[in-house]
Formats: sequence, structure tokens, C-alpha cells
Amino acid sequence: MELGVQVPRVSDLMTNIPTSGTTVRFIRENSLTNAAAAIAENGAYPEATWDLVEMDANVRKYAVLGRVTDEFFQDYDATRDYINNRLAYYHTPGIHTEAQVEGWKLVTRAVHGLNGRIFLQLWHVGRQSHNDLQPGGALPVAPSAIAGVGQSYVAPGVVKDYPVPRPLETSEVGEIVGEFRRGAELAKHAGFDGVELHAANGYLFEQFLSDSANHRTDKYGGGLANRARFLIEVTEAVASVWPASRIGVRLSPANTYGGITHSDRFGTYSYVVRELNRFGLAYLHFVEPLVAGNMDLKQFEDSLSSRHFKPLITGDTKLISAGGQNLRTGSVAVASSEADAIAYGRLFISNPNLPLRFAVWGGSYLRRRSGDVN
Repeated sequence: MELGVQVPRVSDLMTNIPTSGTTVRFIRENSLTNAAAAIAENGAYPEATWDLVEMDANVRKYAVLGRVTDEFFQDYDATRDYINNRLAYYHTPGIHTEAQVEGWKLVTRAVHGLNGRIFLQLWHVGRQSHNDLQPGGALPVAPSAIAGVGQSYVAPGVVKDYPVPRPLETSEVGEIVGEFRRGAELAKHAGFDGVELHAANGYLFEQFLSDSANHRTDKYGGGLANRARFLIEVTEAVASVWPASRIGVRLSPANTYGGITHSDRFGTYSYVVRELNRFGLAYLHFVEPLVAGNMDLKQFEDSLSSRHFKPLITGDTKLISAGGQNLRTGSVAVASSEADAIAYGRLFISNPNLPLRFAVWGGSYLRRRSGDVN
């Protein structure tokens, strides 16, 4: 699972944030709406603008044997695994045992000790794993027996092509829904303040959504409503554990990682957004088409930018934009209400005091309308 950290008071953390963490999300507790007005009024970045700065997910693997976090890990924020005892990637922690719960309590207590809030991201990589990482050398599972494009790290310095996965039986899909529910329960026991479902980056949720990766003929395949059923069922299961205001979902409409394609990307994700509206979630977290992995793209499908999905979102659900953003583009997106918050990944890794840098340099940028943080 990938863990997301939400911290309400950045000013309390400027000397404490990790230098190589993975998913710190900086959002003040009481506001996602007024910072743009403050920028316009003051010509600078007051503390309120930190409401709109987040650290996006970037992989680090620090788990010990059995994927249980320890005292070392409490100074870092997160990494990834998936719910069952099967391993997604090499040396990643999980949230499927009581021992892991005890390990994660070190993390949640550290964050709460700084008056922060921390969300856990739940995920399942599906076909993007390898049988070397599975109990007894079993094949990874997926909607259909169609291999992903890419390789998996199975040991230090060792990568292997993704194998052809084993297609899930219909009953097994329901079992995985239950595993997500159990992961959500354990996240609560570990002291997390909410959860995010990772339905992006070509992992299992997106494999079901994709009409190229999902060739099933049961209730989880065929038409779009059936292909989205798995995500909706998991959201319902998690919402039986957490209030909707403590749940987010990450989506990547333009993603091609793992060989994912869609015959109608905008149609697929428009449907998903409308279906998720019924839950009244805390937020939808969109990966922009500006990036592919850690690479910026010069040519991309602008119609899949998150701002085109914003009008489809109803109620109090917020939109978080991630990928390829900088100070200028993030400021414009929030000021124009195209997004409610901006997530930064690579900029945060190289600038662990990024909110402070934005606060110091932002006023100068807004006066000159030129320059940026690189």
C-alpha cells in the first residue's frame, strides 16, 4: 500500500519534514478555498497559501522483513504494498497484519504529535508484479490473462518482465473487495485519519477499467458500467468503515504505464467521476497528462487534464491536481478554480522546504509575472 500523509500546519513542520519521503500532503485543516484571494490581495504568498500545497506520491521502499515498519521508518512518510500477503514490489510494507498495524502506529503517532493528519493509500498492483514475489511462485492476478508492459524489481539489482497474469475468478474479485475493507479497518486501528484508493497508474482498478486489459465476460467485464463495478464496490466497502469525508480516490485518465490503453479515455473517466459523486468523497486526486512517470511531456492530450473533469464533480468533493505543476501553473489552477489543491512530487523531493520557498519567492513571482522554482 502507498501511504499518504496530510499535514494541517506546515509552519509547525518546516524543521521536521523528511528529506526523502514519499507522500506528504500539506493541507491546512480549515481551508482549501481562500488562499487564492489572499494571493490576489497581498501580492505575496501568506501562510494561508500553504493550504494548497501537497507532496505527491513517490516510491521509496524501507520495509523490514515481513513488511513491518520500525522506529527507523517513523521519520519517513510512506511506501506501498497491496492488501493480501502477496507482495506488490520488492521490500514494500503492508497493512494486512496486526504486526504491521503496530508498526504504522509509530508513524501516525509521530504525525499526530505535530498536530498533523495522515491518510493511508490502499492499492493493488494486479498484473504489475511478478511470480517471484508471490507465495509459492504463484502468478500475479488480473482481470484477464494479458501481460502488462514493463518490468518488476524482484531483488536488489534484478528486474524481470511482467509475466502473463492469472485471470481472477468472479468470486475472487469479491474476496479482494473484502481485503480492501479489511485494509481500511486496519488503517483505522493504526491511527490513520482517512484512506485514499489508488485507482491510477495502471494498477488493478485501472486494469478493470481498461477495455484493452479487461476482456472478461462476467459482471466485471464488457460494458463500462461492468468494468467500473470493481472500483465502485471497493469504494462502497471502504465507505462502510470510514465516512466519505475521510476517503479520496486517485485517478490517471491519460496513464499509459504498464501498457494501459482505453478506447475512450474521457468517456471512461467521466463515467467514473459521476459514479463516485454518489459517495460525497473528500477529494478526487488526478494525475495530469503533463507527465508520464517522472518525465515531463512536451506533447500530451490536453482534453484529459483534470480541469475538464472539474465541472463533473458535485457536492463538497475537492479536486487535487498532480503532475508537472510548478509555482506558476499551480497558482493559476487554484486562482481560476480549475483545482482546489496542487500536489508536488519531484519538487518536494529536491526541496523539502518547498512551501517555505513558495512563500518567500511567490510574492516576487507574482509581481514580476516571470520566473519560477525549478
